[in-house]
Amino acid sequence: MRISTMCVSFARRALNDQRGQTLPFVALGMVAFVGVAGLSIDVGRAYVVRSQLQSSANAAALAALPNLYNSNTTTTVTSNAVTNAADALSASSGGANYNPHMPTVTTTVTTPCINALLITSTCAKTGNIPNAVRVLETAKVPTYFMSLFSVKSLQVGATATATPNGPPRTPWNIAVILDATPSMNNTDANCSGNTDEQCAMNGIQEMLQKLNPCTIGGSCKYSDPTTFVRVSFFSFPNVLSTTVSSDYCNGGSPTGEPYTLPVVPPTGSKSGYTPVAYTGLQSSSSKVWTGTYQILQQSADPTNIDANGFTSQYYNASDTNSLDTTSILVKMFGNGVTNGCMTEPSTNYASGGGGGVTYFASAIYAAQAALLAEKASADLIVGQATNNVIIFVSDGQANTPLQQFPIGDGAKKVNDTTIGIWSMDTTTGAYPSTIDPCQQAMIAGQYAKSQGTRVFGVAYGSESNGCTDTNFVTVPTYATLNVSLPSRASNILPCMTIENLADSLDDFYAESSSVGCATKGTNAPMSSLAAIFDAITNSLGAGPRLISNSLN
Repeated sequence: MRISTMCVSFARRALNDQRGQTLPFVALGMVAFVGVAGLSIDVGRAYVVRSQLQSSANAAALAALPNLYNSNTTTTVTSNAVTNAADALSASSGGANYNPHMPTVTTTVTTPCINALLITSTCAKTGNIPNAVRVLETAKVPTYFMSLFSVKSLQVGATATATPNGPPRTPWNIAVILDATPSMNNTDANCSGNTDEQCAMNGIQEMLQKLNPCTIGGSCKYSDPTTFVRVSFFSFPNVLSTTVSSDYCNGGSPTGEPYTLPVVPPTGSKSGYTPVAYTGLQSSSSKVWTGTYQILQQSADPTNIDANGFTSQYYNASDTNSLDTTSILVKMFGNGVTNGCMTEPSTNYASGGGGGVTYFASAIYAAQAALLAEKASADLIVGQATNNVIIFVSDGQANTPLQQFPIGDGAKKVNDTTIGIWSMDTTTGAYPSTIDPCQQAMIAGQYAKSQGTRVFGVAYGSESNGCTDTNFVTVPTYATLNVSLPSRASNILPCMTIENLADSLDDFYAESSSVGCATKGTNAPMSSLAAIFDAITNSLGAGPRLISNSLN
């Protein structure tokens, strides 16, 4: 065989021989596999770092908010204070969220003015006053496998934007109802030895301070469309209308009056009866008395309190850390430096004595009527639908005897807004009734809910007794009780009353000293009313919060 033929034959065999041809592909595949694995590891580590940066940026932005404005003016940003507060919670070296296993973190703090937070104005019109804190945290994450491909590090970053004490996301008309019976004069060892009444007012202070009624650039007037919070205040028992100024720090204490019984507003009604004052006759003297549950009245400050008894003038617009001490609302509750002037009324009312007894279904109906009237006017001012809310604070006892209700002459009604004991139910417990007061209160709260009002119930110092119900009341179709009643009406507990007048168990809160609550719902007992009011404020969508970084 010729040599040339042998060479051709060998070449053909070599070309046709497939043994070992997978080795190059395996080698290439291994390189690709290692590259993908390395990319996953490096990118995964970068993702973890970014997640940690986001958490620390969120914390830093929120921590810096109290320093956004100085104590004198909203026009000056205390840049150093804002930056220092943010750095203290950042992941940078020296910050509370610093992690030595993370790469070096750079924190950048800015204080923008965000137009989206202004309702009817713009940043340009308000002088570009900052209304947010924005924190950017960045880091270069070194790579391991990707460095083989000349990618030495991955740049990661996280941004958080927070706004301080902004107005709630939706406008609210708020009626606060506070128990002012003698049981609230007990001292609370968990509240620096203050009375229960003052501790409750401290909690309301906390809410007011964090519930900014208006945006930067707004006037905080109830008549301003930029105002998103309007507040009124009710207490029980009734007090003489001409003496409510005693609760405004004018000395003395308001004069107590019998429990008046406002007519339940018709379903869907937005007006139809005056929610501020209720009148009746003293049969023994034929004199007219005027009692009220609503303590905040327009006559006290016509400029800042509207015709329905609501105000927005309680917030110190020049200092986000204080309340306006000239506000009547603040005078009643205090401002953190001084106690409020709101006091228990005297017990010298003509229709019997003993102001220690309690009945509060009528106070809820009075507050609901005022809210309906306020919503009708506020909707027009704000230019959108406003929302009504009742915040009810009490130990939940209800035990008022017949003589504590208005006395009338025969079958005569004094006016269309009040009825007296001559027409009160005495057998079924249906409002207005002289029996079964705890169930009447539950149904009153559920009635307000049926009218679109959100009802918060706060049990404070509820005891293991205090309801005087004797039989079961027919529950209206609009009412849905949150917890079942015991097998005997006489076993209904005060805390159970507040649970059932609340909008839902999510809107029921129990202070830790309360006992006998059938359930605490989703809210565990809280050690202080301040914490409860913080939770309510957050539930209303107000207070410091993170917002979208895309807002500008």
